[in-house]
Amino acid sequence: MRIGDMLVPREVGMKMVNLDRSYLGHDWKETEKKLAKDVKGKRVAGSGSHWSSKGDVKHPEFLFECKTTAHDSYAVGLKTLDKIVKEAQTVGKTPVLLLDIKGKRFVLLRFEDWEANSGSK
Repeated sequence: MRIGDMLVPREVGMKMVNLDRSYLGHDWKETEKKLAKDVKGKRVAGSGSHWSSKGDVKHPEFLFECKTTAHDSYAVGLKTLDKIVKEAQTVGKTPVLLLDIKGKRFVLLRFEDWEANSGSK
């Protein structure tokens, strides 16, 4: 078995299926690259694959976590949000969740972080 491939059982034998992200209908790596360029940040290579690689894109002030889907919606639970906050606090940055839903990008911040950065407080 190669990295990026998975064996799928069939009635007779096994079939190799490529799990390239474009096959799944979205491209998470391109989302991360575009965000890094847009915010003048740096993409974190191997984020999610190693405990020391926090976030997907680092910015001097923010730590971005990116979630990408080709579906009409994306569910975000408190466990995921708490993880993003903890990782950002560990490196002294403001946590930001970027949702890319069918190519439309949305940003999710904690309210207190929005207040602090918007000058409304």
